[in-house]
Amino acid sequence: SEVSNMEAIRNEAKEDEEILRALQKKMEEKKEKTEKEEIPVFPSMQVIGQFRKRYILCECEKGMAVIDAHEARRKCTYEKVFAQLEKPAVMVDLLVPITLHASDDQYQRIEEINRLLKPVSISFEPFGEGTLLIRSIPSWMKDMDPTVFLQDALDSLVEETTGDIVENLKNKVATAASRNTSEKNATLSMEDMRIIVDELSRCQNPYVNLSGKPIVMILDEKQLMKGFAG
Repeated sequence: SEVSNMEAIRNEAKEDEEILRALQKKMEEKKEKTEKEEIPVFPSMQVIGQFRKRYILCECEKGMAVIDAHEARRKCTYEKVFAQLEKPAVMVDLLVPITLHASDDQYQRIEEINRLLKPVSISFEPFGEGTLLIRSIPSWMKDMDPTVFLQDALDSLVEETTGDIVENLKNKVATAASRNTSEKNATLSMEDMRIIVDELSRCQNPYVNLSGKPIVMILDEKQLMKGFAG
C-alpha cells in the first residue's frame, strides 16, 4: 500500500542518515590519523570459494582472506557513484515535472539555492508561491525516489553550511545508490567473486565499509597452523 511504501522510504532514509552520521564521525575522528598513516596495499588474492552465501574466501600471501561480499559491493558502488558526481551530469528530461513544496524563505532564496546546488546538477524552477518544479534530473538519480531526495536536498539547505551542502548531498546519493547493490545472501559464481575482489582492490580504502567496520579479514597462515598443531 501507499502508506507502507512511504513508511519503508522513511525507514531507509533514516538508515541512510545513520550511516552518514557514522561515516562523518569516523572521518572526523580519523582525519589526522589518516593523513599520517598509509592504507596497507591490498594483497593479490586468488578466489577459492564462498561461505554461507555471504563471504568470499581467498588465498593470499599472508594466509586466507575472508571478504564480506555484500559490503564489498556496497563500497564499490558507493565509490563509483561518488566518482560520477565529480563529472558533468547526464540530464534526463521528465515527462511529468516533479512538484515540491518550499517555505517562504526557500522560495525567496531560489536563485541562491540553485547556485549552491549547481555542482550536483539540481535546479529548481519557481511555479507559483510555495511551489517549485523540477523538469529534468541527473542520470544518477534514476535508482532512487527523486521526489523524496529533492525535497530532502531542499530542506537540508536550512541547517547546513555552504561547504557541507554539496559534500553531504554527494554522500547521500552514493549511499542511497549502494543500498540497491545486491542481496545480502546470494550464490556467486567464481567469476562474480573475482570481479568483486578486483573492484574492491581499486577502492580508496578496501578494508572498511561505509560505517568504518571491516570488509576484509585476513587469517594468518601461522595462526591456522597453530590450530591444527597436535
